Amino acid sequence: MRGSDIIVRMLVEYGVEYVFGVSGDTSVRFYRSLYENRDRITHVLCRDERSASFAADAYARLTFRPGICESPSGAGALYTVPGVAEANASSIPVIALTSGIDLASEGKGTITELDHHVLYKSITKWSHFIKRYDKIPDTMRRAFRIANTGRPGAVHIAFPQEVMNSEVPGGEQDIYAEPACRAFPPTASGQRGASSSAPRSFCSRPSDRSSSLVAASSTPGPGTTSSPWPRCWDLPSGRPSRARAPSARTTSWP
Repeated sequence: MRGSDIIVRMLVEYGVEYVFGVSGDTSVRFYRSLYENRDRITHVLCRDERSASFAADAYARLTFRPGICESPSGAGALYTVPGVAEANASSIPVIALTSGIDLASEGKGTITELDHHVLYKSITKWSHFIKRYDKIPDTMRRAFRIANTGRPGAVHIAFPQEVMNSEVPGGEQDIYAEPACRAFPPTASGQRGASSSAPRSFCSRPSDRSSSLVAASSTPGPGTTSSPWPRCWDLPSGRPSRARAPSARTTSWP
């Protein structure tokens, strides 16, 4: 078993069905692992890396499961920035995987050399660079946990070629998922909210005291008793789950 096999196995453990991406010279081993597990996970070859990141975003919005996109080093990683940044700003869990050059080639002017983890640091909740294959399982669990919990958002993991190509001795016992972090918002069973009779919401019901304060406000806003906008906790259970997904609103400048 190689490092790339562990990555794919962890994705399978988390119930990932689709990976969106574009192949490159640094991701050959990763693609081989995907091919060997083609009966459990499907790779969607996109037109370019930008399409892959936006496809992962759309998939997460529709399924309430984190979207996975992958790209090779250099320009491939740069092209995913718009989609990953959009997902993070919209509180959509997208996990971006990038493959990099050999660690031995760092600082030698390799044509596709790029500090991926630094590039993604400002547009994700968490960006990490793995340098040891034995850290893959823990890092993948942390990525799903951060992406799905709290305020959902995008995370990024960079894998150099040595990590994906290295033979891993044993380590089968470390390949497992945290069921609660297979979907967002996280649940005990890891299942999306549509299967529950109670409506899912990204905000909780306020206390009686806070409700009275809001009702007495002279300038009521969205969600208050004097506002025409429905409160998120009053949405009927039969309403489509898409209505409870986070969204952005654009207003004109005065």
